[in-house]
Amino acid sequence: VAEGLLYAATKYELLDLKQACERSLLSTLAVANVGRRLVLAYLHGCAELKQAGMDFVFDHSEVLQTEAWKETAEKNPALLTEVIQR
Repeated sequence: VAEGLLYAATKYELLDLKQACERSLLSTLAVANVGRRLVLAYLHGCAELKQAGMDFVFDHSEVLQTEAWKETAEKNPALLTEVIQR
């Protein structure tokens, strides 16, 4: 739900809703979804979510072995570069 609401919050500049969505997405970061969450953070300018996602990847190297991460990296090379440079 938070992912869908984040799109609307960004589009209509609903900052309180955007922050609530970001907090919700932060609270459920996991190996299986961190790639998707980083893409959302990148697209919607969610600095806190982006930093937390990068920290999560750094702390959980098993993320890099998942199919979801590999797909994310293929579709978002700029994001991959940013994670690697960290």
